[in-house]
Amino acid sequence: MIFELLKAILLLFMILDPPGNLPVFFGLTQGMSKKERKKIFRKTIWIGSLLLVCFAILGGFLLEVFKIKISSFSIAGGLLLLILAIDIIKGKEKQYESAAVAVVPMATPLLVGPGAITAVMLILHQHGYLFTLAVVAIVIALLKLFFWKAYTIYKLLGKSGSLIIAKLTGLIIAAIGVEFIINGLIILEII
Repeated sequence: MIFELLKAILLLFMILDPPGNLPVFFGLTQGMSKKERKKIFRKTIWIGSLLLVCFAILGGFLLEVFKIKISSFSIAGGLLLLILAIDIIKGKEKQYESAAVAVVPMATPLLVGPGAITAVMLILHQHGYLFTLAVVAIVIALLKLFFWKAYTIYKLLGKSGSLIIAKLTGLIIAAIGVEFIINGLIILEII
């Protein structure tokens, strides 16, 4: 049982991919103070955690009631990311409001997207509610620990490194968006 728990924790943590999302998150919060950025990270984790718990408890029921497919989440999330990426690439970077950026795109679809939702529902199907909630709780604790040290990592990059990351953010977000759309189309067996 311990091996299954560790495997599920690793799976969900890898899908959430906080190390891979860190440059994107810092690019989206460029120009914000350390205090505001920490507030956004806390809100992102809180919202992402709430989404994970909701899907652990109600995921299968919600998808069935509303006749929503995981492919729909994937395609919609990809389109949202592409719109954001186009603005960034064209140089239309905005000072996002903390409430807006914490929810979309940071909490969802970047942190908790179709892959995380699918993983939670798969773990739920295989191991039940208590096991799934334990996995989600442990992964949330790991996320908090990771983002607690995120500013230190960011500070090491310096201003030049931060600028480079901010400019590459658009391309990264576009690639993630395209990947989400492709995955949705694959699930629908369109491609």
